Amino acid sequence: MTGSHPSAILCCRSDGTRLCAEGTAALLRDRNHPIAQCPRSGLQTDCSTQPTVTVLTGIDHDLIVHGLNHHHGSVEQLGDSLLSGGNLPETLRRDGLYLGLSTSAAYGVEVAKLFTQALRTRLGFSEDMRDNLELALHEALVNGLIHGNLGIPSTGRDTLEMFTAYCHSVERGLADPVRGLRLIEIFAWWDDQAIELSVVDQGEGFDPAIVEREAAKPGKASGRGLQLIGSLSEGYVTSEGGRRLSMRFRR
Repeated sequence: MTGSHPSAILCCRSDGTRLCAEGTAALLRDRNHPIAQCPRSGLQTDCSTQPTVTVLTGIDHDLIVHGLNHHHGSVEQLGDSLLSGGNLPETLRRDGLYLGLSTSAAYGVEVAKLFTQALRTRLGFSEDMRDNLELALHEALVNGLIHGNLGIPSTGRDTLEMFTAYCHSVERGLADPVRGLRLIEIFAWWDDQAIELSVVDQGEGFDPAIVEREAAKPGKASGRGLQLIGSLSEGYVTSEGGRRLSMRFRR
């Protein structure tokens, strides 16, 4: 690792790959000091060849870019907790790309753009594919952040009054100490044939069949995001109770 940016060293043990100090704080080191003691096992582990993620102790655009471009991604640290979910170890195992942020942090950053740019740097796909990935990811993030983590329903915003009420709902949600700090996970896995891009929120989940039926009704604007995702990708699937949306793109 170059520069002074911190990284979280991840230890590989018999029970899988995980953050050494998961649930409390990351073990912060740099590549100049790769030998770290894993608090759980007390073993000295050579982490110089292990995957790392950048720890964000304050949302910084350049630090997010650094983590996405030079490591396996970035995770936000809030107090003694790391905002990373159960999909992080699998993403690391697959040599993928991961970003774990709070709702309030993700709302204020061009997440779709930064994540897609990092994918393109790694995989070298076309500008058209970049645009499709970015737009589909943006729509998935809107669903996960607004409707999922903030719990704001899909309602019309056709009038100034309706749009103003919607904006106030978003502001209140972001300021809420529970909803505003819910985790949003963005991660990608790939092989020679395709890229799978996923967004996972901590909301109540949704039934895509119901959303699609509502979107098909005349005059309905809600649910169009899923239709757009379907047109930009080879298709999408939901899992984890409707909290995970995964999209597939042919390379």
